[in-house]
Amino acid sequence: LVSLNLSNNSLDAAILPLITSSTLTSLILTNNKIQLLSPDFLSGVPSLQTLLLGRNNLRELPAFTESSVPR
Repeated sequence: LVSLNLSNNSLDAAILPLITSSTLTSLILTNNKIQLLSPDFLSGVPSLQTLLLGRNNLRELPAFTESSVPR
């Protein structure tokens, strides 16, 4: 799996820990109900290059640390 499009599904942040893939490079989560983003959710997708979060209810973005961002 290289690309996953879960847009327009009324998903909230509870789905994020379930998204894990070492090969996923693109994750599209636009137009859902995500309000909070945990900085450690990126550890489950180490190859991620593109993350689209538009049209959600994000209140703030976490302060990602160097160790939480995949290389």
